[in-house]
Amino acid sequence: MDVVLDQVQDVTGREIHRLTSLYTPPDFVKSASHDSICGNAQSLPNNVYADPRYRRYPCHTAAATWMSAAFFAEKQGSYNKNDVQMISERIHNLADQHGIRDQIDAVMTKIAADAADSSAGLSDKDFAWVWEDENGTKDRRLPLRNAHEVKAAADYLTQYRDEFIFTDRQQMATRILEKAAEYKVTVDGCVEKQAGHGFCAAKTAARFLRERARVINNKEIAGQLRKTAATVEQNSATSRKGLMKLAEVVDNIDRAFGINRQYGPAIPRPEEVFFGVTEQVVKAAQVDHVPMTSGAIYKLADLAQVKLQDVRDWMGNDLANEVSTGGVLVDREKLAEILPTLPRGDAELFERMLDKSGITPFAKEAAATKQGLRKQDLFKLAASYVGN
Repeated sequence: MDVVLDQVQDVTGREIHRLTSLYTPPDFVKSASHDSICGNAQSLPNNVYADPRYRRYPCHTAAATWMSAAFFAEKQGSYNKNDVQMISERIHNLADQHGIRDQIDAVMTKIAADAADSSAGLSDKDFAWVWEDENGTKDRRLPLRNAHEVKAAADYLTQYRDEFIFTDRQQMATRILEKAAEYKVTVDGCVEKQAGHGFCAAKTAARFLRERARVINNKEIAGQLRKTAATVEQNSATSRKGLMKLAEVVDNIDRAFGINRQYGPAIPRPEEVFFGVTEQVVKAAQVDHVPMTSGAIYKLADLAQVKLQDVRDWMGNDLANEVSTGGVLVDREKLAEILPTLPRGDAELFERMLDKSGITPFAKEAAATKQGLRKQDLFKLAASYVGN
């Protein structure tokens, strides 16, 4: 579900119909053709767009200007304060050229008033972006009142993430994920990384810090990064709190030296590395792997080699009957469901049976004190999964 910011993106005409139903357009809009309202992207110059950077909100005709004003008035919560001012001024200037300033002021004022009424009773948690100035005045943008707005806010953060410092985008992403869970919306894994919902192996973090040190033209800071890398690698473990701090530090360094303008495959953002193994990746790994309370983790595909008679001989008839298909073969899916629930003693016995059959674990973790593995163990599993 893509975010529709202007009439050009509204290929189905659904948003145009909704806006013109809510706010009666002037006659010159009602009688306008599609090209008069949306224009031809291949022939229109940048200077007829209210947002020339991304060629949004065409204002090449009076009808297009009115429609762009209506769209922008409703969607301006997706922009920062400076962009709002710039786009709004361009719409008004182009409206003056077409002699429709009064009509533009009327529709934008009406839409702004309706938006203010609908958001007045909302809490800060209902907005992805909440900023407070030194006078205590709050600026709240990117509302999260429904599934569509949550998806729109997630798409906005993904597109404009480099405009925000790490701590700000981390807070925005956290609010978005909370609302995504509430409205059962699936958002891009990029948002998980912005929120710091992920894991990174210590060696990976250390390697990233050393690579960043090489591109910084400052010996003192580069030396500090190398020392930090050595400390991280020596500890051989990275907590989420520690990774959050590292992401904030590297983000500040990147901005100070302009590295944030070079982000790409060769120079990744800090959160792309420190939180690279997201919960979505963990879930994918869980589908293909079976953890046991003995600490062993097996590939699901390897369990296809298990013989039903071996299960019967080692574990007894009850378990054999539970995991069998027609009393002849082992049902791998049933086996995958049952293995993680076996008591530790039974799990260790099953592991010895597999070893006798030549089936070895994919990984071996410290045995969990409870059935299953801790979340951190699963993140480590996923990191191995990604690397293989």
